[in-house]
Amino acid sequence: MAKFDHDFFGREAIEAEAAVRRRKTVTLRWNKEDILDVFASQFEPGEEYKHFEFPTTPQSPAGGHADLVTKGGQVVGISSLAVYSYHYRQMLSHCAIDVDQAEIGNEVVVQWGDHGGRIKPVRAVVERFPYLDLPRNEAVDLSSIPSGGAAA
Repeated sequence: MAKFDHDFFGREAIEAEAAVRRRKTVTLRWNKEDILDVFASQFEPGEEYKHFEFPTTPQSPAGGHADLVTKGGQVVGISSLAVYSYHYRQMLSHCAIDVDQAEIGNEVVVQWGDHGGRIKPVRAVVERFPYLDLPRNEAVDLSSIPSGGAAA
């Protein structure tokens, strides 16, 4: 996320890191049946899975919740900020994933839960980042939009 259009302390180290990318930011789209299983556990006897809070699972005071992302039992990334999008009707999260696993459509597993608690393996699919596909408004000429007020 660093821009190299100016000097700053540590620039050389960050440029070296950026030249050999090991991970890429992607969106994960979570499996609906697995999410419903998490909800169902709240109504069953025994230990439940970590609950979701809508629309977004809040960050904890210690810096936020993160879950391991695996493929074939091997850790390939870290998922954070689980959020329900009403617009897309999907549970989504951000993920820093190994570059070789970042292809859109790749299936991975989010290990949802807190250390020491019950962990739910949630199937997920790698999607574009950012996930938003609405048109950007940066080129809109605001002077062409009626303001509703009287013209000066």
